[in-house]
Amino acid sequence: MVAESRPGCEGVATARRLAARGVPVAVIVDALSPAVVAEVDVVVMGADAVTRMAVWNKCGSLGVALAASAAGRPTLVVTTEDRLLPPPLARRVVIPAAEPAAVLPRPPRGVRVVNRLFDTTPLRLVTWVVTEEGAMEPATVKRRLAR
Repeated sequence: MVAESRPGCEGVATARRLAARGVPVAVIVDALSPAVVAEVDVVVMGADAVTRMAVWNKCGSLGVALAASAAGRPTLVVTTEDRLLPPPLARRVVIPAAEPAAVLPRPPRGVRVVNRLFDTTPLRLVTWVVTEEGAMEPATVKRRLAR
């Protein structure tokens, strides 16, 4: 199962690539992701950044990781080495807010729209971080980034 990954629908593109290679795949809406975690063997997500404490990824990743933990499913974070950020760099990263109008163009009086593209998932909810250098347990990631 692949979450659609709105607003860019990267998950849909991933599903197309998997299907073209003969991999059976189902696309699900993002909001359904935590509910179907118990139906999969492993959760795989990307990362825009990995720090000593957390993974920064598409909004909704935290909910999926929490569901995976509750269901006893491993969570793998697949990323590249350049996205492993030591503390000096991690402190400089700002998670941008997304446009409220993308959710509700003209909110009624008294309604505040919160639209985020990214959330943070505590590293303790991750089983492995996988990069081009191999797989690491969270404790190894923490040690590497502490240097």
